[in-house]
Amino acid sequence: MVKLPTKMDPTQLGASRLSAERRLHTIERRLERDPDLKVQYHNFMKEYEELGHMEPATPQEGKGTCYYLPHHPVFKEMSSTTRTRVVFDGGAKTSKGLSLNDILQVGATVQQDLYSIVLRFRTHQVCFTADIAKMYRQIVVHPQDRDLQRILWRYSSEEPVQEYRLTTVTYGTSSAPFLATRCLKKLADDNKQHHPRADQVLLSGTSTLEDAINMQKEISSLLQTAGFTLRKWASNHSTFLDTIPRELQETQTTLSLDNEDGVTTLGLLWNPKRDQLQVKSNLTHMQAMNSTASTKRKVLAITASIFDPLGLLSPAVIAYKMFLQKLWQDKLQWDELLPIHLQQEWNQLQQTIPKLSHIRINRKVI
Repeated sequence: MVKLPTKMDPTQLGASRLSAERRLHTIERRLERDPDLKVQYHNFMKEYEELGHMEPATPQEGKGTCYYLPHHPVFKEMSSTTRTRVVFDGGAKTSKGLSLNDILQVGATVQQDLYSIVLRFRTHQVCFTADIAKMYRQIVVHPQDRDLQRILWRYSSEEPVQEYRLTTVTYGTSSAPFLATRCLKKLADDNKQHHPRADQVLLSGTSTLEDAINMQKEISSLLQTAGFTLRKWASNHSTFLDTIPRELQETQTTLSLDNEDGVTTLGLLWNPKRDQLQVKSNLTHMQAMNSTASTKRKVLAITASIFDPLGLLSPAVIAYKMFLQKLWQDKLQWDELLPIHLQQEWNQLQQTIPKLSHIRINRKVI
């Protein structure tokens, strides 16, 4: 159980129910136009309620300030479990111009920096990854703070709008990542005597198969005591996976040899069977933009979206950065259209961006 780490008095929040209700009506109209989305959205909310992750609330229940979180769907095509999720908007402004996220502490970074974690991942002989099922929602929010996590919902527009309180750490609030990782660290610290290697719960590996299997059992056992179930197990060693129930493994479709994507690992794509890394790219659809006029803002957005934390593709990415430098030297404004000669050069560069995701780098470096 955790409390929300506030940096301002919640009473400074203004009214938020009316704007949340408007957003609910907008979502309802969208769901009516898309029956498939409506089924998925309703199923998601029904599961939320059945698991006790949200509870009915009476209007303005309690003496404290209430904040109403608007919600909307997000789509994750790469997900092998839930492709449509409901996300709660902790950044929605109240009548006083403040949001819940404005009054919450973000929290310190608990885990190692991404660069160090990925480097360590590349040194193991036998490596594995896993995902905690509904990680945030396994952590209960103190009842005193639940009025800051109210939502409006109904399953039919013919029913009256109902008020609920979210009872667990909520995706979309600024403190959620800190609270979740801090709970993991607390769990590991409290159990170091019996589970000395339990602090390696993010992403890990070992030098031998036997050691990897023992570590998997130790980590799974410890996390399960706190309701954290590890799933989507993936490994570069098939014998390791044979010790894990099939339903807890990453789907075979995702891990097939013919699949160009693999498993998303710390922002990169990892193909366990080939044991190779690829830079994750969602820029294929941007090829259609080649014939349209670009601006410095668009060029920067596309260049910045190439996520390459280790600089594996620096020899290629430097070309896009050098082009961006030209735009600065020419003193182009952010939304000024590129001159014809620069637009032609950018079109040629942009055509090569989707090819970056086809470059494979061996994960193991020792």
